[in-house]
Amino acid sequence: MKTLKTLIQSRFKNLLLVTVALTFSVIVLMVRMKLNKSFCYSFLIWNVFLAIIPYVMTMYLSTKPKLSKLALGIWFLTWLVFLPNAPYIITDLIHIRIGNYNLLWLDVLVLLSFALSGCFFFIFL
Repeated sequence: MKTLKTLIQSRFKNLLLVTVALTFSVIVLMVRMKLNKSFCYSFLIWNVFLAIIPYVMTMYLSTKPKLSKLALGIWFLTWLVFLPNAPYIITDLIHIRIGNYNLLWLDVLVLLSFALSGCFFFIFL
């Protein structure tokens, strides 16, 4: 328990920034769902979840003092499989449809906020 407390204290600024960005993203998505009465961007929640996995794995492994080479190899391969999901959220910007649309700015805000959250998870590894 002491190592978890030390880890949180040492990474408090990063955790705070990621938490605020993710909370803002979810709130903006809920506002968009309410105003448009559409759930078409709900896939962003899954994409952020996949982006969180390597971040959580890195935090967990930093608390482990020693791992065997086999365990470290398995953790590394799992981490490597999920790592591209964090910056991949940027590619979701292709879902913006340009046209005669009143709330286009809200769609842009939702997608950019999730992309920024994913980039934070990638940068703070």
